[in-house]
Amino acid sequence: MKKKIALLLSLVLVFSMFMGCNNAKNPDESEPSKTPVETSPNTPDAPPTEATENNKPYEGITVTMGFNSAYDIAADAWIFQKIKEYTGIIVEPLCYSNEVYREKVGTWIASSELPDMFTASNISISEIIKYGSQDAFVDVVAEAEAGNLPNFKALMLDDPDNRLLYMAYASEGGNHYLLPCWGMARDVNHGMMVRKDIMDELGLEMWTDNESFLEVLRAMKKAYPDSYPFTGKSNFNGVLGRIANSFNVNAIDTNPAYDWDSNQWYLGATSEGFHEMLELFQIMYKEGLMDPDCWNNDTATLDGKLINDQAFVCNDWIDRMGIINPQGKQIKENFELVYAPPIGNGLVNEIQKFDGNTGTLVANNENSGAALAMLDFLYSDLGCQINTVGIEGDNYDVVDGQIVYRDFDEQPTSYLQLQEKYGMLIDHYYKKVHQTDCIYFRYNAYQQAAQDMMNENDSYYKASPPAIVPEEDGSTYKTLSTEYTDNANKFVMEYITGDYGDKEWNTWVAEATATYSQLCDILNNK
Repeated sequence: MKKKIALLLSLVLVFSMFMGCNNAKNPDESEPSKTPVETSPNTPDAPPTEATENNKPYEGITVTMGFNSAYDIAADAWIFQKIKEYTGIIVEPLCYSNEVYREKVGTWIASSELPDMFTASNISISEIIKYGSQDAFVDVVAEAEAGNLPNFKALMLDDPDNRLLYMAYASEGGNHYLLPCWGMARDVNHGMMVRKDIMDELGLEMWTDNESFLEVLRAMKKAYPDSYPFTGKSNFNGVLGRIANSFNVNAIDTNPAYDWDSNQWYLGATSEGFHEMLELFQIMYKEGLMDPDCWNNDTATLDGKLINDQAFVCNDWIDRMGIINPQGKQIKENFELVYAPPIGNGLVNEIQKFDGNTGTLVANNENSGAALAMLDFLYSDLGCQINTVGIEGDNYDVVDGQIVYRDFDEQPTSYLQLQEKYGMLIDHYYKKVHQTDCIYFRYNAYQQAAQDMMNENDSYYKASPPAIVPEEDGSTYKTLSTEYTDNANKFVMEYITGDYGDKEWNTWVAEATATYSQLCDILNNK
């Protein structure tokens, strides 16, 4: 049987479910207490796990922790003080900006001078397994089976469904070096949004299909001729990669898409659904209904266009509504950006509870035991509570049944505000996330409306399974995948902005199939 590892990544979303963006400030004050709240983070989706506060075998040990954040999270952060209090372990944070961190990881790997634990960024699964097999990283499955990661084991290995997805990214021998995050995924995290006040002003009905979607944009363009009604941000696979699910394609580049009816991989960027989506966006571009900078806007630019009547529809992170509606109402009293139905088949992308190919690596050194113990604590119910909710009477109070955080002038609306203030919810270190009390799941009205709209009819297009690549095909697959991604990106831009039609489409399909069908053959074990 061929050796198997999981190679990289499904679609890269510039604002993914784990990296939402929100900056604000916020609640109350009172004297601290060391008693954690007694509510349980467990749902039917989260197996119960035991806390590990009864002994402190690594008390006084200092571990280095590498990660990226938009904030300067120092050693005196609230979360590190709580980790020390409950485990005895002292955390020395190595915190870098997102851009710098990717370079740091490369430097650490190249020099073999690794932090005791660090977020796996800019390093592929195949590289992780390669270095792990050379004893650079701790094999966390072996440690779990040896009884050293009881909380991780209960959640990720003893649960059959979680184990199946997680182990898809292991080596042939069952070695795995990543400690993933569980539960930091909403049912709906991105989608279509529209200025409801403009819809009401123009007497427009909400769209129900592609044609009525175009009619809404055309009416907006007619009323506001200087506008480009549809906008977005990030590279093409951020916006189109999400919308492709509404056209029956669960991946458009990097890896092939997956057809669950035939149980076969295929090139998503050569499918008829993909073609239909490109034709729609070509119409939008030609008629001036789509922002020419749709793929290049940053967050501030996107917000500005939506607030200042330069655009009225976008596909983006659903927290965008809570962020810009207060700003918009300062300019226009009835300003309101709301969640809107998908186009195409009416479905949005399915989001899985965790991703088996991202997480935290633990260096195989003299501090590995302490690092593993700290991370396993974060998988426990107590660690989950402290890291993703907080401690009642310490950094929050419960008022009229609601969590009210201290140390803020206004209540926080984003997990990033808790990250900045307390060091909680550092990306890839929220090992298990409280499914009801974590701020990420305490939805405002706009976020709740998005969940309700899609959950009412289970309107999700099924995600592709892990892309399992035989080890001997890894190099070939990676080379072809990179070329496929680059050429798919290029073709998409040319098709949308040019005079491409059936002739150019058929040429692309023939050339892509001839050149990149080996990607599908590898995954289909042909």
